[in-house]
Amino acid sequence: MRRRDFVAGIAATLTGLPHQGRAQQSATVRRLAVLTASNEDDADARLNDEAFRTALSELGWIEGRNIQTEYRWAHGDRQRMHALAGELLALRPDAFLAITTAVTRAIREHSNTIPIVFVNVSDPIGDGFAQSLSRPGMNVTGFVNFEASVATKWVQLLKEIAPATAQASIIINPVTAPGGGRYFSKPFEDAALALGIKPTVAHVQTEAEIEAAMAAAASQQSGALVVPPGGAFTRIHRNVIIGRARHYKLPAVYPERYFVRAGGLFSYGPNYPRLFGQAASYVDRVLKGAPPGDLPIQLPSKFELSVNLKAAAAQGLAISPLFLAQADEVIE
Repeated sequence: MRRRDFVAGIAATLTGLPHQGRAQQSATVRRLAVLTASNEDDADARLNDEAFRTALSELGWIEGRNIQTEYRWAHGDRQRMHALAGELLALRPDAFLAITTAVTRAIREHSNTIPIVFVNVSDPIGDGFAQSLSRPGMNVTGFVNFEASVATKWVQLLKEIAPATAQASIIINPVTAPGGGRYFSKPFEDAALALGIKPTVAHVQTEAEIEAAMAAAASQQSGALVVPPGGAFTRIHRNVIIGRARHYKLPAVYPERYFVRAGGLFSYGPNYPRLFGQAASYVDRVLKGAPPGDLPIQLPSKFELSVNLKAAAAQGLAISPLFLAQADEVIE
């Protein structure tokens, strides 16, 4: 059962985009560079890309007519990100769309002047991309996917869906996570302690470390798991994470709905196609001459809750009607 149709979400995004400048565009062909940490065969990354392209065309930017877009996919490899950033900069683009914190950092290490619009960055100030949210003041602006406080909600929802939870672990890659992991781990720990839950922070960088951390979490009485956003790291290892959670019958909350559609228990996070559609409006403004440093960084206005009832049944969890009533999407 789907309570919010995906296509309707994108349509609403496009409806809310600025109309100014749609009818007229410069005859000059502008070059846009897009660098993402994901893989070309990632279906969800492709959906986000489609939402961005559709929104950009609605704003009057037609591929091959007045814009040329150069795409590169980094496959979650940091060295590849840096190499591709340099390759794209050599093409002298008018602007960059940077997808994830690691990608944004890689581009800025090559240039602190090229206009950058980011998506999927959680802590732009802490990562040194901006002086403030209201006035970034540098060459970077964009759309935040998560604020640190969302970790509190993850723990609260875990306790709701699995009331017996007494211990919870959060798995974090300190290399890709904002603030070395503390951005999410500190509010996670505070929220867990406030609910009488023992918190554990597990730093992981490899598949073997993920499996070890999840085995340790499952060995705890009434254990549970929080999976924060980790850019391409969590996407690449999502099948391992979901599979181990299923094997151990470990209640887990995920940051994006694609985990739930792949068999995970539940997720709480933003509508990513909507974020990418909104990012097109900033790319439009930057290509028309707006300095990125003058464009306020935008925070997500709404989070969506997705629940997989089949995964819940496999773990022996009876989801309450009150919890289901909060859900935007229920997979049966």
